[in-house]
Amino acid sequence: MKRGLDEETIKATVLALAMREGRALSPDSPEFSQTVRQAALLISEYLATLNASPAGEAEALNGHWVATNAPETAYRTWGGTCFVWTGDPNLATRYARREDVERTHAEDEGVWKYIQLPPPSSGEASAEEPQKQRRFRHRKRGSTYTELGEGRLQTSSPVEDMASVTIYRDDKDGTLWARPVAEFHDGRFEELS
Repeated sequence: MKRGLDEETIKATVLALAMREGRALSPDSPEFSQTVRQAALLISEYLATLNASPAGEAEALNGHWVATNAPETAYRTWGGTCFVWTGDPNLATRYARREDVERTHAEDEGVWKYIQLPPPSSGEASAEEPQKQRRFRHRKRGSTYTELGEGRLQTSSPVEDMASVTIYRDDKDGTLWARPVAEFHDGRFEELS
């Protein structure tokens, strides 16, 4: 693919989505291979639409569209079952094109306007500049893992909702794991060079 995700990132995403849906999906299964091919095709088709539309590509490169209220003090974000408000623009649900945010929030009575936010800050990885993946070894077990990045935990359990977690993949079997960031960096894991 010209711009977009490499095959390893697509595979990790497919596994993460399957895990999120509560499905056990083995990286060695035919279903996994077929799902990865379908995801790669969809991404290629989407990128082709951006390349066919200079305006769409410019929008994607210049930032992301979000839904906001009139004074631009609150932004719409997905709350798990419906859209809710957040005061943090970094948590807003982002759309690559204005028509996507307009279509999604057309009947949302609280939304007054659609604005374009700048690209993610340097703290967030972008599709154009992939973050270098670091490898770690669990000190007790000796197993190795590749850190995929950070995410936000959404839960109704005693764990803090929207807590930051480190997402990492087992180098041996491809299993994806998530652990609170502080716990991941408390000495249980040592970084490999």
